[in-house]
Amino acid sequence: MKRIKLTGLACEFAIAAVLGSVATAATAQDVPPAESNPASAQAPLSDPSDLQERAQAPTPATNASSDATDRLRVQVGIMPRFIDNYFQSEDAFNASTAAVPKKNAHLITFSAGLSYDLVKTADSALTANVRVRPNFFSNLKGADSTDLDASLAYRWGPNQFTLGYFGTPRRLSSVSSGVNIYGETEGFDAEYVRTLSKRWRARASYQFSRETFSAFTERDLSLHQFRSDVRYKLTPLFMPSVGFEYRRANAGSDNFSYKRPALLLSVTSEVGRVAYMNFRYRYSDREYLTDLPTDSNFGREDHRHEFNFYGTFQLGHGFSIFAFANHTTNHSTSATHVFKAKDGGLGLFYQF
Repeated sequence: MKRIKLTGLACEFAIAAVLGSVATAATAQDVPPAESNPASAQAPLSDPSDLQERAQAPTPATNASSDATDRLRVQVGIMPRFIDNYFQSEDAFNASTAAVPKKNAHLITFSAGLSYDLVKTADSALTANVRVRPNFFSNLKGADSTDLDASLAYRWGPNQFTLGYFGTPRRLSSVSSGVNIYGETEGFDAEYVRTLSKRWRARASYQFSRETFSAFTERDLSLHQFRSDVRYKLTPLFMPSVGFEYRRANAGSDNFSYKRPALLLSVTSEVGRVAYMNFRYRYSDREYLTDLPTDSNFGREDHRHEFNFYGTFQLGHGFSIFAFANHTTNHSTSATHVFKAKDGGLGLFYQF
């Protein structure tokens, strides 16, 4: 079985909205106005939440003025990307009976986003965000896809609550015996962020998503994920955070169902209104739940180390650069699921 899995950010489904400039974003949360996720290549089967944090574009920044003409922000961008391990890096779809080959890929992601303040006062705002990201692959026929996301964020005083939707209607998930297998991703999340003081910030979120396939439907997944973290602002250049994440994936067959707790460590750095950067480490332990010895994932347990970086850099006159890089090392009790993978991108964006 060959499977092509496209890692996406997003950056943790690009749904979270950040209200304010780069400085305000740093105060509110550790991820750019995504995945997450929030521009990502597409929603990964194994980790749709990463659309908020991996390969995503910044959400149009809110201007300080409350004038009605400043309520609408539009941003467009282009990002060349690479993924050095399509077949192995996202492996929720694959069985453990055979190793999948390594495949490098190159793509270009275009991004168009709109943000509008429905209600805006001196200390509160209700903001709607919509974004579309077409992805075009240069060396993978049939892999082109489009990511969609929308969110509604309400900020009042030190609080922010966001409801979001994300989806990828059609993407290439696998190639089996020369036949393309396509998947579909759709989900929503809810996130609450509170600034406790000038130095402390807490966040909690819940996400639900569905992953379905044109074949092998016993591998269709319903994913529930809870996440919480706290951050301490020692200086603008050093804002460490620690968090915990728990995911439960229920498949059509118990052979593909799993639970996965994870530890999150990150450091956020902010250089005035010029640069916003985040470095994150995630350690996760994925345990498959089938109790049938004949199942391919029976007794399988994966220990994964993920190192992620992203940064937004303002160039002036509405232009900005977004860059990201990820490295994954997966250790598994199944020899066919031991792998390393890297992906990254560099994009240019313009807001008007």
